[in-house]
Amino acid sequence: MSDHDQMIEETYEYFGLDSDVPDDAKRIVLLLKSMGVDHWEPRVINQLLEFMHKYVSDVLVESQEYSSHAERGEITPDDVKLAIDSRLSSTTQTPTRREMIKLATKKNQQRLTHLSSPFPGVVLPNSDSCLTKLNYQVKSFQDFE
Repeated sequence: MSDHDQMIEETYEYFGLDSDVPDDAKRIVLLLKSMGVDHWEPRVINQLLEFMHKYVSDVLVESQEYSSHAERGEITPDDVKLAIDSRLSSTTQTPTRREMIKLATKKNQQRLTHLSSPFPGVVLPNSDSCLTKLNYQVKSFQDFE
Protein backbone atom coordinates (compact mmCIF):
# COMPACT_ATOMS: atom_id res chain seq x y z
CA MET A 1 0.00 0.00 0.00
CA SER A 2 1.46 3.37 -1.01
CA ASP A 3 1.74 6.34 1.34
CA HIS A 4 -1.08 8.06 -0.54
CA ASP A 5 -3.43 5.07 -0.18
CA GLN A 6 -2.56 4.76 3.50
CA MET A 7 -3.28 8.47 4.06
CA ILE A 8 -6.66 8.09 2.35
CA GLU A 9 -7.54 5.06 4.48
CA GLU A 10 -6.57 6.91 7.66
CA THR A 11 -8.74 9.84 6.61
CA TYR A 12 -11.68 7.50 6.01
CA GLU A 13 -11.20 5.94 9.42
CA TYR A 14 -10.95 9.38 11.06
CA PHE A 15 -14.31 10.40 9.63
CA GLY A 16 -15.87 7.03 10.43
CA LEU A 17 -16.44 5.90 6.86
CA ASP A 18 -17.02 2.19 6.51
CA SER A 19 -14.94 0.10 4.16
CA ASP A 20 -18.08 -1.05 2.31
CA VAL A 21 -18.89 2.53 1.20
CA PRO A 22 -17.80 3.08 -2.44
CA ASP A 23 -14.67 5.18 -2.89
CA ASP A 24 -16.52 7.85 -4.88
CA ALA A 25 -19.02 8.29 -2.05
CA LYS A 26 -16.20 8.50 0.49
CA ARG A 27 -14.53 11.23 -1.52
CA ILE A 28 -17.76 13.20 -1.77
CA VAL A 29 -18.10 12.97 2.03
CA LEU A 30 -14.52 14.24 2.38
CA LEU A 31 -15.29 17.06 -0.04
CA LEU A 32 -18.37 18.08 1.95
CA LYS A 33 -16.44 17.95 5.22
CA SER A 34 -13.59 20.02 3.75
CA MET A 35 -16.17 22.68 2.83
CA GLY A 36 -17.40 22.80 6.44
CA VAL A 37 -20.61 20.83 5.87
CA ASP A 38 -21.20 18.63 8.89
CA HIS A 39 -24.79 17.46 8.42
CA TRP A 40 -26.66 16.39 5.30
CA GLU A 41 -29.42 14.05 4.28
CA PRO A 42 -28.19 10.65 3.08
CA ARG A 43 -29.73 11.26 -0.36
CA VAL A 44 -27.34 14.18 -0.91
CA ILE A 45 -24.43 11.79 -1.44
CA ASN A 46 -26.41 9.83 -4.03
CA GLN A 47 -27.49 13.00 -5.82
CA LEU A 48 -23.94 14.31 -5.97
CA LEU A 49 -22.69 10.93 -7.20
CA GLU A 50 -25.33 10.86 -9.91
CA PHE A 51 -24.50 14.44 -10.95
CA MET A 52 -20.77 13.68 -10.99
CA HIS A 53 -21.15 10.53 -13.10
CA LYS A 54 -23.53 12.23 -15.55
CA TYR A 55 -21.25 15.25 -15.94
CA VAL A 56 -18.12 13.14 -16.45
CA SER A 57 -19.81 10.77 -18.91
CA ASP A 58 -21.27 13.71 -20.90
CA VAL A 59 -17.84 15.36 -21.07
CA LEU A 60 -16.22 12.10 -22.20
CA VAL A 61 -18.88 11.49 -24.87
CA GLU A 62 -18.35 15.01 -26.18
CA SER A 63 -14.56 14.49 -26.04
CA GLN A 64 -14.97 11.32 -28.10
CA GLU A 65 -16.96 13.29 -30.69
CA TYR A 66 -14.17 15.89 -30.93
CA SER A 67 -11.59 13.13 -31.24
CA SER A 68 -13.48 11.33 -34.00
CA HIS A 69 -14.06 14.64 -35.82
CA ALA A 70 -10.29 15.16 -35.79
CA GLU A 71 -9.94 11.57 -37.10
CA ARG A 72 -7.99 10.41 -34.07
CA GLY A 73 -8.49 7.03 -32.48
CA GLU A 74 -7.93 8.17 -28.91
CA ILE A 75 -9.19 11.03 -26.78
CA THR A 76 -6.50 13.58 -26.01
CA PRO A 77 -6.37 15.97 -23.04
CA ASP A 78 -7.10 18.79 -25.50
CA ASP A 79 -10.36 17.06 -26.48
CA VAL A 80 -11.39 16.89 -22.83
CA LYS A 81 -10.43 20.53 -22.24
CA LEU A 82 -12.45 21.60 -25.28
CA ALA A 83 -15.48 19.61 -24.10
CA ILE A 84 -15.28 21.17 -20.63
CA ASP A 85 -14.84 24.67 -22.07
CA SER A 86 -17.82 24.21 -24.37
CA ARG A 87 -19.95 23.10 -21.41
CA LEU A 88 -18.86 26.11 -19.35
CA SER A 89 -19.57 28.56 -22.17
CA SER A 90 -23.00 27.06 -22.84
CA THR A 91 -24.22 27.48 -19.25
CA THR A 92 -26.07 30.64 -18.44
CA GLN A 93 -24.29 33.30 -16.45
CA THR A 94 -25.85 34.59 -13.24
CA PRO A 95 -27.12 38.14 -13.71
CA THR A 96 -25.45 40.86 -11.70
CA ARG A 97 -27.14 42.41 -8.70
CA ARG A 98 -27.92 45.58 -10.65
CA GLU A 99 -29.58 43.56 -13.46
CA MET A 100 -31.64 41.61 -10.93
CA ILE A 101 -32.83 44.84 -9.27
CA LYS A 102 -33.80 46.26 -12.65
CA LEU A 103 -35.76 43.09 -13.54
CA ALA A 104 -37.42 42.97 -10.12
CA THR A 105 -38.45 46.63 -10.35
CA LYS A 106 -39.96 46.08 -13.80
CA LYS A 107 -41.81 42.95 -12.67
CA ASN A 108 -43.06 44.56 -9.45
CA GLN A 109 -44.61 47.45 -11.41
CA GLN A 110 -47.12 45.03 -12.92
CA ARG A 111 -50.41 44.86 -11.06
CA LEU A 112 -51.53 41.54 -9.65
CA THR A 113 -54.76 40.08 -10.90
CA HIS A 114 -57.58 40.24 -8.39
CA LEU A 115 -58.77 36.85 -7.18
CA SER A 116 -62.45 36.80 -6.39
CA SER A 117 -62.51 33.80 -4.11
CA PRO A 118 -64.37 33.49 -0.84
CA PHE A 119 -61.54 31.34 0.49
CA PRO A 120 -58.13 32.65 1.54
CA GLY A 121 -55.00 31.21 -0.03
CA VAL A 122 -54.04 29.98 -3.45
CA VAL A 123 -56.86 29.11 -5.83
CA LEU A 124 -56.15 25.80 -7.56
CA PRO A 125 -57.75 24.62 -10.79
CA ASN A 126 -60.23 21.77 -10.69
CA SER A 127 -58.86 18.40 -9.59
CA ASP A 128 -58.70 17.01 -13.14
CA SER A 129 -56.08 19.63 -14.03
CA CYS A 130 -53.96 19.29 -10.87
CA LEU A 131 -50.83 17.21 -10.55
CA THR A 132 -52.12 16.06 -7.17
CA LYS A 133 -54.83 14.01 -8.86
CA LEU A 134 -54.60 10.30 -8.12
CA ASN A 135 -53.26 8.48 -11.13
CA TYR A 136 -53.56 4.96 -9.84
CA GLN A 137 -56.20 2.55 -8.64
CA VAL A 138 -55.87 0.22 -5.67
CA LYS A 139 -56.82 -3.37 -6.37
CA SER A 140 -57.86 -5.82 -3.73
CA PHE A 141 -56.28 -9.23 -3.29
CA GLN A 142 -59.39 -10.80 -4.84
CA ASP A 143 -58.62 -9.08 -8.12
CA PHE A 144 -55.36 -11.04 -8.37
CA GLU A 145 -56.85 -14.47 -7.77
